[in-house]
Amino acid sequence: MNRVGLPATDFTHRNLGEIIDGRFILICHSSFEPRAEAILKLNFNNSALVTSLILATEESLLKPSYKERTDRLVNGLGTYAESKPRLISDKRASRIDWIRKLDLFFAEEGIDSLTAIVVDITAFPRDRMWYVLDYLKKLRPARRIHIIYTEPKKYSTEMKADGWLTRGVRNICAIPGFNGFQHTEKKSLLVLMVGHEYERAHITIKNTEPQKVVLLGQGLEQYRSDCPRLSDEVLVRIGKEFNSIVDLAFAAEINSRDYLSTRNTIDEIVNRYSSEFNLSIATFGTKLQSLGAFLACKEHRKIRAIYAEPQKYNDEDYSLDTGASWHVEI
Repeated sequence: MNRVGLPATDFTHRNLGEIIDGRFILICHSSFEPRAEAILKLNFNNSALVTSLILATEESLLKPSYKERTDRLVNGLGTYAESKPRLISDKRASRIDWIRKLDLFFAEEGIDSLTAIVVDITAFPRDRMWYVLDYLKKLRPARRIHIIYTEPKKYSTEMKADGWLTRGVRNICAIPGFNGFQHTEKKSLLVLMVGHEYERAHITIKNTEPQKVVLLGQGLEQYRSDCPRLSDEVLVRIGKEFNSIVDLAFAAEINSRDYLSTRNTIDEIVNRYSSEFNLSIATFGTKLQSLGAFLACKEHRKIRAIYAEPQKYNDEDYSLDTGASWHVEI
């Protein structure tokens, strides 16, 4: 079932007033990455930004570089809004507390007068992106949410042979709200969207012990035309190591910004496998691909979405500078 939707559009240095006619709030997340500040490069002229909400992880705020970037976000966004931005922080694992704090924020700010909510997903951890977007869609089910995402110029894995994004896995668990339905009489199938990280993908398969794995690779159109095909190497390694359970009958490659094909591919997997298997999904591809998986899983609540929390992030040079920004409306 290919549903109607608009592809991601280039929004680099564009004006938010072009897409939003009326009052709106902006939600973003701090990070060690320079591109977390890319939202400040957008044009806010003639736009009615009421306030901004900046999310930050408490453990990371203890590090000066993260704290300084967070302060720049708060101060920079404060120059565009009617009221001072709000900073919400909590511990990495406090998933329910994040939602409670969002409840308090919207209770104080009100929501009825807002035309839209803009969410910059650039620096969100993927699990937090999923449950925050799910919360916002339930809060305003009939309203659209504008998504902004900024790519880096390069990832650490592309800049040097020993470049890395994360190391180890602290834990693997279902994303809140996406626990899925697990039937005892069915076998288990893991949908694995491959990216640059072999270790996290490997550990996820070993930990979840699926009886079948469907691999989703990266398409010809990457986020940068000269980007090395690192995901292909991961795909081959995973395919060889787990060849006894990888389903070679189903193959799909999805372009880096094609959240619509991601959503439609997961629809196809549900139709093909859900009568026989309990379905789980782990996304290690691009953030826009993860957004497509979120939209599919929001419709197919039978799928369990799992997140492998890294033991350590590369907070020194995870990525380099900022690339293009993209807009999606959901």
